[in-house]
Amino acid sequence: MTNKQKKVSISVTLPPEVMDYLSKKVESREFASFAHGIELCVRRYMDADKNDDIAYLKGRN
Repeated sequence: MTNKQKKVSISVTLPPEVMDYLSKKVESREFASFAHGIELCVRRYMDADKNDDIAYLKGRN
């Protein structure tokens, strides 16, 4: 996505441990925001899918 494309606003429900992880990453400024952290994780998953590395990610629950 380029900066010129409009982002879509959504609502998500996450398990507490995922929220804790995101909160720590935002507090440490590794992620600029919750939305930024979620976007990075989804993009990493998309890249793995594109490169046929998705089986590795699916095995990590």
